[in-house]
Amino acid sequence: MLTSVGRVGLCVGTLVLVVCGWGVVPKEAGARKAEPSRSTQSQVVALFDAAWSGQTDTVKTLLAAGVNVNARDPASKTALMAASVNGYAETVKVLLAAGADVNAQDEYGETALMNAAFNGYVDILDLLVTAGADVNAARESGDTALMDAAWNGDLRIVNALLAAGAEVNARTIDGDTALMLASSKGHVDVVRSLLAMGADVNAENRYGDSAIDLAVEEGYLSVVRLLLKAR
Repeated sequence: MLTSVGRVGLCVGTLVLVVCGWGVVPKEAGARKAEPSRSTQSQVVALFDAAWSGQTDTVKTLLAAGVNVNARDPASKTALMAASVNGYAETVKVLLAAGADVNAQDEYGETALMNAAFNGYVDILDLLVTAGADVNAARESGDTALMDAAWNGDLRIVNALLAAGAEVNARTIDGDTALMLASSKGHVDVVRSLLAMGADVNAENRYGDSAIDLAVEEGYLSVVRLLLKAR
């Protein structure tokens, strides 16, 4: 479940910005061509750098100069994703007001909402949902923001996503659900919340494991008891 948003690193070089899995790399460095734009490569790098570090005034200046708010890096990430992953609400507001695509997905299917949810930024999640973010968007693996939050044991994010309409019984390509993921990590409060919203306690993944099986395997007795009562 760990994704690029869980890793932190920054390397700024000549027209190159690499932020963990994030990157804006010039064509001559061997990267595939980014989304066509009138913005120069250096301007796009500057926008990503400013969004990543929460320099809201710089973001405003660059957008006013005509930099494409939806410019993509070689991994198809956007400035909105960069601001969301680090929790810069004011920067997110500016990008959204400038027309940032709230449902843009990178090459792995990740969205700005997933980035914010994974790192526990409820305020940004609310901003993105209000702007029309799809709470049920999924990566290529089938993982959703709700699954990330369940795995992390982040009850605030779980409840916010459920309130926004997240599908409680969505499955990964392996058949795992948010309930299974929360159970396998022993997150009792998250398990309780998911059950209250109709999570299927009897669902099994492609390996034949249910949430109870996974909780038993990891030795989380309190979760096992809670799941047994829900059957």
